[in-house]
Amino acid sequence: MALPTETCTPTQVAGFASLLKDYLPIFITAVVAFIGWKQHRIEREKVRLSLYEKRYAIYEVTVAFAASAMNQQANYALQQDAFMAKYREAQFLFRSEDGIYELLETIRHDALFSSAWSEDVLRNSRSPEEFAEIAPKIAQRRNGLAAHVVELEKRIAPYLEFKRFDSRWR
Repeated sequence: MALPTETCTPTQVAGFASLLKDYLPIFITAVVAFIGWKQHRIEREKVRLSLYEKRYAIYEVTVAFAASAMNQQANYALQQDAFMAKYREAQFLFRSEDGIYELLETIRHDALFSSAWSEDVLRNSRSPEEFAEIAPKIAQRRNGLAAHVVELEKRIAPYLEFKRFDSRWR
Protein backbone atom coordinates (compact mmCIF):
# COMPACT_ATOMS: atom_id res chain seq x y z
CA MET A 1 0.00 0.00 0.00
CA ALA A 2 1.38 3.32 -1.00
CA LEU A 3 1.66 6.19 1.42
CA PRO A 4 -0.33 9.32 0.56
CA THR A 5 2.87 11.33 0.09
CA GLU A 6 4.00 8.95 -2.63
CA THR A 7 0.87 9.56 -4.69
CA CYS A 8 0.60 13.27 -4.01
CA THR A 9 2.68 16.00 -5.48
CA PRO A 10 4.73 18.17 -3.17
CA THR A 11 2.40 21.07 -3.90
CA GLN A 12 -0.62 19.04 -2.78
CA VAL A 13 1.16 17.99 0.41
CA ALA A 14 2.12 21.60 1.14
CA GLY A 15 -1.48 22.71 0.55
CA PHE A 16 -2.81 20.02 2.88
CA ALA A 17 -0.24 20.93 5.54
CA SER A 18 -1.23 24.57 5.24
CA LEU A 19 -4.93 23.70 5.67
CA LEU A 20 -4.11 21.50 8.63
CA LYS A 21 -2.00 24.25 10.18
CA ASP A 22 -4.79 26.81 9.69
CA TYR A 23 -7.84 24.75 10.74
CA LEU A 24 -6.51 22.30 13.34
CA PRO A 25 -6.40 24.92 16.15
CA ILE A 26 -10.00 25.90 15.35
CA PHE A 27 -11.08 22.26 15.46
CA ILE A 28 -9.25 21.64 18.76
CA THR A 29 -10.77 24.80 20.24
CA ALA A 30 -14.26 23.64 19.22
CA VAL A 31 -13.69 20.20 20.79
CA VAL A 32 -12.39 21.76 24.02
CA ALA A 33 -15.36 24.16 24.11
CA PHE A 34 -17.78 21.26 23.59
CA ILE A 35 -16.17 19.25 26.40
CA GLY A 36 -16.32 22.30 28.69
CA TRP A 37 -19.99 22.83 27.89
CA LYS A 38 -20.76 19.15 28.63
CA GLN A 39 -18.89 19.37 31.94
CA HIS A 40 -20.85 22.49 32.84
CA ARG A 41 -24.15 20.68 32.18
CA ILE A 42 -23.06 17.66 34.21
CA GLU A 43 -22.06 19.82 37.17
CA ARG A 44 -25.31 21.77 36.98
CA GLU A 45 -27.29 18.52 37.11
CA LYS A 46 -25.18 17.29 40.02
CA VAL A 47 -25.99 20.45 41.97
CA ARG A 48 -29.69 20.08 41.16
CA LEU A 49 -29.63 16.45 42.28
CA SER A 50 -27.86 17.38 45.50
CA LEU A 51 -30.46 20.06 46.27
CA TYR A 52 -33.24 17.62 45.45
CA GLU A 53 -31.82 15.05 47.87
CA LYS A 54 -31.47 17.62 50.67
CA ARG A 55 -34.98 18.99 50.14
CA TYR A 56 -36.51 15.52 49.99
CA ALA A 57 -34.73 14.59 53.22
CA ILE A 58 -36.36 17.60 54.90
CA TYR A 59 -39.77 16.50 53.64
CA GLU A 60 -39.20 12.90 54.71
CA VAL A 61 -38.01 13.83 58.22
CA THR A 62 -40.90 16.27 58.65
CA VAL A 63 -43.49 13.66 57.74
CA ALA A 64 -41.94 11.16 60.17
CA PHE A 65 -41.78 13.81 62.91
CA ALA A 66 -45.40 14.87 62.45
CA ALA A 67 -46.54 11.24 62.37
CA SER A 68 -44.70 10.46 65.60
CA ALA A 69 -46.29 13.50 67.27
CA MET A 70 -49.78 12.70 65.98
CA ASN A 71 -49.58 9.04 66.96
CA GLN A 72 -47.70 9.66 70.21
CA GLN A 73 -44.99 7.21 69.26
CA ALA A 74 -42.21 6.30 71.64
CA ASN A 75 -39.53 7.47 69.18
CA TYR A 76 -40.80 11.06 69.23
CA ALA A 77 -37.58 12.38 70.80
CA LEU A 78 -35.44 10.79 68.08
CA GLN A 79 -37.74 12.11 65.38
CA GLN A 80 -37.62 15.55 66.96
CA ASP A 81 -33.81 15.60 66.94
CA ALA A 82 -33.71 14.59 63.27
CA PHE A 83 -36.38 17.15 62.42
CA MET A 84 -34.58 19.98 64.22
CA ALA A 85 -31.39 19.38 62.25
CA LYS A 86 -33.26 19.47 58.93
CA TYR A 87 -35.51 22.32 60.08
CA ARG A 88 -32.51 24.61 60.50
CA GLU A 89 -31.13 23.56 57.12
CA ALA A 90 -34.45 24.35 55.42
CA GLN A 91 -34.07 28.10 55.72
CA PHE A 92 -31.13 27.92 53.31
CA LEU A 93 -32.71 25.55 50.78
CA PHE A 94 -36.05 27.23 50.06
CA ARG A 95 -37.05 30.73 48.98
CA SER A 96 -38.54 32.72 51.85
CA GLU A 97 -41.56 33.82 49.80
CA ASP A 98 -42.70 30.18 49.54
CA GLY A 99 -43.28 30.07 53.30
CA ILE A 100 -41.87 26.57 53.72
CA TYR A 101 -39.63 27.48 56.63
CA GLU A 102 -42.51 29.21 58.41
CA LEU A 103 -44.71 26.16 57.84
CA LEU A 104 -41.99 23.95 59.31
CA GLU A 105 -41.94 26.29 62.31
CA THR A 106 -45.70 25.82 62.71
CA ILE A 107 -45.31 22.04 62.47
CA ARG A 108 -42.53 22.13 65.06
CA HIS A 109 -44.58 24.25 67.44
CA ASP A 110 -47.77 22.22 67.07
CA ALA A 111 -45.92 18.92 67.41
CA LEU A 112 -44.17 20.09 70.56
CA PHE A 113 -47.40 21.39 72.06
CA SER A 114 -49.35 18.25 71.20
CA SER A 115 -46.71 15.64 72.03
CA ALA A 116 -47.40 13.02 74.68
CA TRP A 117 -44.68 14.53 76.87
CA SER A 118 -46.23 18.00 76.89
CA GLU A 119 -49.66 16.48 77.44
CA ASP A 120 -48.36 14.63 80.50
CA VAL A 121 -46.67 17.77 81.83
CA LEU A 122 -49.85 19.80 81.35
CA ARG A 123 -51.98 17.07 82.90
CA ASN A 124 -49.75 16.88 85.98
CA SER A 125 -49.21 20.61 86.40
CA ARG A 126 -52.82 21.72 86.03
CA SER A 127 -56.01 21.02 87.84
CA PRO A 128 -58.38 18.60 86.09
CA GLU A 129 -60.61 21.52 85.13
CA GLU A 130 -57.75 23.50 83.62
CA PHE A 131 -56.52 20.46 81.76
CA ALA A 132 -60.04 19.80 80.46
CA GLU A 133 -59.90 23.27 78.88
CA ILE A 134 -56.48 22.66 77.35
CA ALA A 135 -57.12 19.10 76.12
CA PRO A 136 -59.24 20.14 73.10
CA LYS A 137 -56.50 22.58 72.02
CA ILE A 138 -53.94 19.78 72.21
CA ALA A 139 -56.16 17.51 70.13
CA GLN A 140 -56.81 20.32 67.65
CA ARG A 141 -53.11 20.96 67.17
CA ARG A 142 -52.40 17.25 66.88
CA ASN A 143 -55.04 16.92 64.19
CA GLY A 144 -53.81 20.09 62.52
CA LEU A 145 -50.44 18.47 61.94
CA ALA A 146 -51.92 16.33 59.16
CA ALA A 147 -53.25 19.44 57.42
CA HIS A 148 -49.85 21.11 57.79
CA VAL A 149 -48.13 18.11 56.20
CA VAL A 150 -50.55 18.26 53.26
CA GLU A 151 -49.82 21.98 52.90
CA LEU A 152 -46.08 21.23 53.05
CA GLU A 153 -46.50 18.74 50.23
CA LYS A 154 -48.13 21.42 48.09
CA ARG A 155 -45.51 24.06 48.83
CA ILE A 156 -42.52 21.78 48.46
CA ALA A 157 -43.75 20.07 45.26
CA PRO A 158 -42.08 22.54 42.84
CA TYR A 159 -38.76 21.90 44.57
CA LEU A 160 -39.12 18.13 44.34
CA GLU A 161 -40.06 17.94 40.67
CA PHE A 162 -37.15 16.61 38.76
CA LYS A 163 -38.89 16.46 35.39
CA ARG A 164 -36.39 18.74 33.71
CA PHE A 165 -33.70 16.09 34.10
CA ASP A 166 -32.36 15.64 30.62
CA SER A 167 -33.01 12.14 29.29
CA ARG A 168 -29.84 12.32 27.21
CA TRP A 169 -27.81 11.82 30.40
CA ARG A 170 -29.07 8.27 30.96
